[in-house]
Amino acid sequence: MFTTVRFLFLFLPIVFSIYWRCQKGGTGLQNAVLVLASFLFYALWDAGACGFMYDTAYHLNGRGVALRTNLLAEDIREVLVNE
Repeated sequence: MFTTVRFLFLFLPIVFSIYWRCQKGGTGLQNAVLVLASFLFYALWDAGACGFMYDTAYHLNGRGVALRTNLLAEDIREVLVNE
């Protein structure tokens, strides 16, 4: 899959050039390009993988937000207790 001629000489250069041109838009835009490209890549291989990837990303993002919120709350508590 990653070593096919179609991937190495068509998909990868196109995605890399789009990614490189989005540099002015910031890392958020570049990350969006990579996410969309990975969904497209796996959809070309097996469309069922996209549902799994979306579900996994959705759940990981929710847990990541909760984790960051908990860490921030702990930092605030520590500052308040030490004052």
